[in-house]
Amino acid sequence: MVKPLLPNERVVVGIGADATGVSDIATVVIGVPEAAFHAIADGRTHTVSLTQFGLPVEIIIFRGKDVADCRAIIGETSKTLGKSDRDLPNVGIGGKS
Repeated sequence: MVKPLLPNERVVVGIGADATGVSDIATVVIGVPEAAFHAIADGRTHTVSLTQFGLPVEIIIFRGKDVADCRAIIGETSKTLGKSDRDLPNVGIGGKS
């Protein structure tokens, strides 16, 4: 059984908009307190839903041993969701953005 996260082990999420009002792109900022970092290191994941803010986005934060390991985990999840790698962006992987 996975140990539940304590309040001090949770990530902190903020959403901001372009201060100029020119762009409608939201900026998501994620803070990872030290206790949350250690919880991730223990193998627990963090799930953040932005749906309550009207954004159809859920974020899962997890730990892998390296980029290749994380990519493999994301690849397996993609298959489970019925998405191919081409359907998912490679943001921050291999220098791509």
